[in-house]
Amino acid sequence: MVRPDTVIVGGGIAGLVAANRALQLGLSAVVVEAGADENYLCNTRICGGVFHLAFQTVAQRPGKLRAAIEDRTFANADPEMVDMIVSNSARVVPWLTAEGVQFIRGGPEQYQFYTLAPPKWNRPGLDFRGRGGDVLLRRLIANFRHRGGAIIFNARATGLIVEGGRCAGVTVDNHPDIRARSVVLADGGFQANLNMVRKFVSTEPGQVKQRNAGTGLGYGAMMAEQAGAELVGLGAFYGHLLSRDALVNDRLWPYPVLDHLAAANIVVGKDGLRFCDEGLGGVSIANQAAKLAKPSEIFVVFDDMSWRGKPGTYHVAPPNPHLEREGGTVIRGDTIAALASAADIAPAALAQTVEMHNRSIRKDGLEVQAPARTTLRATPMPIVKPPFYAIPACPGISYTMGGIRTDRHAQVISRDGQPIPCLYAIGATTGGLEGGPQSGYLGGLSKSTIHGLVAAEQIARRRGSLNHHATQ
Repeated sequence: MVRPDTVIVGGGIAGLVAANRALQLGLSAVVVEAGADENYLCNTRICGGVFHLAFQTVAQRPGKLRAAIEDRTFANADPEMVDMIVSNSARVVPWLTAEGVQFIRGGPEQYQFYTLAPPKWNRPGLDFRGRGGDVLLRRLIANFRHRGGAIIFNARATGLIVEGGRCAGVTVDNHPDIRARSVVLADGGFQANLNMVRKFVSTEPGQVKQRNAGTGLGYGAMMAEQAGAELVGLGAFYGHLLSRDALVNDRLWPYPVLDHLAAANIVVGKDGLRFCDEGLGGVSIANQAAKLAKPSEIFVVFDDMSWRGKPGTYHVAPPNPHLEREGGTVIRGDTIAALASAADIAPAALAQTVEMHNRSIRKDGLEVQAPARTTLRATPMPIVKPPFYAIPACPGISYTMGGIRTDRHAQVISRDGQPIPCLYAIGATTGGLEGGPQSGYLGGLSKSTIHGLVAAEQIARRRGSLNHHATQ
């Protein structure tokens, strides 16, 4: 094989955007993909398809977008990464559209303005063939091949070749080493590596539903760390609160999610006590639940108004009516005491927790609860109208938010604070933007697209070809 300008590890959206942009800029590129063939699973293929940043449209003006990112991350995002995202966000949809990717307006919220077409079916379960993310990957693969790029399947990169302080290629299972003038790590997070999840995310990974393609094993992060890279923010993940039955019933993931019910009401353990600030929203609740000693022994508790109203009937394949239709457990009681008995929750403690919740709403004293509750992401609803409900729940992990530290050009940063020459990382294998103490989520598809464009352009810049192809 002729030594390419870059070898890209991973064939998700980040890797394929980088690969296509590299060829646009006159570079040569090879993609190494662990999947067996072009129908390989990855998170992009099964994604929801919404291109947003901090729940703002990617076309949002920079000032408002920056404020939204700082708000969602509680100002914990690396300012250099924020600058990179804000200055490139407007390019996402035009570039993908030029590649033949189609968008529709996916819902009433402005952040849903750019949703992949055709959209996912509005029903539970993992049903993605011929829909948004699947179609996007097929288009980008076809474009890459048409431009002369090569994809090597059934080839997992396991190590970096470093010569003279520079990254010079990768070692690959089931394939000879691939030498290249640069390497781009784009193999996603480590969510499916249970040992890493146990170390950084949850001591009980078996009680956290793998709400993902099962392909994110963290090889990129481990390879980079062995080469001297700094890893940052490894404790947080993007995910949702799911029915506990999703652990054994595949019809209950990736949807319905319980986020809206949970954020508007309370989430308790078997002891009847709250353990998190529900007002921070579903991603935060899932992260806080994963830190518990028993993450799957939790319940979302609410009343009939919530079940029949927006919290219960909102979003993709909402829990009402889909959860029970697909075999999920919904426990009911005409009183809180009866509900506690049916759900095996400590009755006195649950009654006290519900009363405190209702009293705090009436008196606008949410902060006096323990733990304190905010209204940053959701407005709480009283739990007063019978029947009362409890749904056994568990956290579901879609992708980890921490990983390899990079700079604004997607260059990997070493533990001594300097770029590692010719080594880049993009998408969910990176850290420093999402996550943080409050698990701030920004939007994986948009982030990955921007990272891919930026990495390819930096490689071209260093090769001296960017100016010759800048308009492509």
